[in-house]
Amino acid sequence: MLRRRNCDVNWFKRYALSCLIALFVFSGIDSYKRPDDMRLGAVVVSAAVWPVFVAIVLGSCAGDAVREINHGKA
Repeated sequence: MLRRRNCDVNWFKRYALSCLIALFVFSGIDSYKRPDDMRLGAVVVSAAVWPVFVAIVLGSCAGDAVREINHGKA
């Protein structure tokens, strides 16, 4: 029988995802505080991080949906 574990992610993936979220949030805060004079670093970090962040979020949502369909819960 299959058992579903909640948050079954190893520590490295949690650390990497937390760093991506922090980079995204901190660059957004920096850009919000300085709307007229945005730092190049904040722009580069935002441009590099948001596609990865969105892909991880959408991928996990799609994975959960497929898992529930396979188990007959949808």
